[in-house]
This record gives sequence, C-alpha cells and structure tokens, in this order.
Amino acid sequence: MLRASLLTALLAITGWQADAQTRMAPDDFLDIAVGHTLTFQHIASGKIVGTEQFINRTLNVWKQSGRTCIYGKITIDEGKICFDYESLDHPPPNCWWVFQDNDKFYVRKAEGMGGEIQEIINMSTARVDCPQAPIS
Repeated sequence: MLRASLLTALLAITGWQADAQTRMAPDDFLDIAVGHTLTFQHIASGKIVGTEQFINRTLNVWKQSGRTCIYGKITIDEGKICFDYESLDHPPPNCWWVFQDNDKFYVRKAEGMGGEIQEIINMSTARVDCPQAPIS
C-alpha cells in the first residue's frame, strides 16, 4: 500500500497521470518493439535519454546521447522487462515496467524508490549507428 501511494505521488509530481495508463506485459511490448529502434525521453527533464534497437526478443543495442553503444540481453522477470548490459556502471539487471496510454508508451524504472519515468517518443526501423551491431 505504501509503495502504491509513493508511486501515485511520484507520478503526480512528474505530471504523469497514473489512471490513464495500462501496464503492458513485457511479451506484448516486445511484440511491438522487436525490429525497431526506440527513442526515450526523460519525462521530468524533457531530455533525450538515448535510443535502443530491439534486434530480437533477447538482444538489444543501447546508445545514450553522446556515448558509445552498449550491447545487452533482454529478459523478463515477474512482469518487468530487464536488460543486462555488458558494460554499465550499475549492476545488472536494469528492469522496467512498461505502460501504454492510447498510442503512447512509457517505461518506469522498477528498482529503487525513484521510479524514473521515460516516454518513448519515436519508433523507427532505422538501425542504431553502432559499429558491428548484430542484425538478428
């Protein structure tokens, strides 16, 4: 109950309406994301966080703005989509809840009390510009 209250408060602070979104199952999200490159924007700051290419249901390439590419493995854990990146500063896995609001998609970090929220602002079939990125 406390966790739900904290989430509601966080979403209210960031201007994100919790009652308008539906949490998506990770498999349903992957059905949409695989074969696409998604651009993520931080809800609170409006800054672009980075782009992520979903190569298949278990492999992705993440590129933060102004940084090099990081390759990762995708897993599903208790309703969350998780990413195990080969060289990030924080320990794996990096797990997120996915939400849909009509034609918009959002992700909320599952770890910690912060619950960072990002909006997927673009989805394309273009590949991430990364050297030696796998294609399948």
